[in-house]
Amino acid sequence: PTTGDTPLVTADNEGAVEEAVAHLRAHGHRDIAFLAGPLDTGPVGRRRQVWQAAAGSRAVLLRSDYSRAAADALIRRLAAADTVPHALIAATDEQAIGLLSGACAAGLPVPGRVAVIGLDGTPDSAHTAPSLTVTGQPLESMARQAVDLLFDRAAPSLASRAALVRRRSCGCEEG
Repeated sequence: PTTGDTPLVTADNEGAVEEAVAHLRAHGHRDIAFLAGPLDTGPVGRRRQVWQAAAGSRAVLLRSDYSRAAADALIRRLAAADTVPHALIAATDEQAIGLLSGACAAGLPVPGRVAVIGLDGTPDSAHTAPSLTVTGQPLESMARQAVDLLFDRAAPSLASRAALVRRRSCGCEEG
């Protein structure tokens, strides 16, 4: 991908979201909600678009700020109204961590009642309870590609494949 004529190195958001949706479907989830931010811009907006195409017409779009507190408050409101989706993909790990916290506070078992996947792979994701399933950003590969671009401006823009890191929040056994 490029931004105008500026080369860009990024993670493969399309593949990451498609893999997250497929993984939740493999766990038996059919209606997979997506927690987006307040605006659909940049990579997060692209993640939402790919989710919409992959999840289909029955999927529910939710919105909150990108903070843990906002996502926590959102899932508590959904729990109070008994409208919590059974599977959620959060546009960012910050939101996903907030979902875990709010679900716990509302008495919703994760993954028993709701499965959660985050789309960043931040270091904090391994230290939540339960541990957060994420699409890990291939930072080492992206850094290598960025350095290569610096030394060879003719190189194309590249998207590095993100890998799903399976943990407890989606229903997988940690391994």
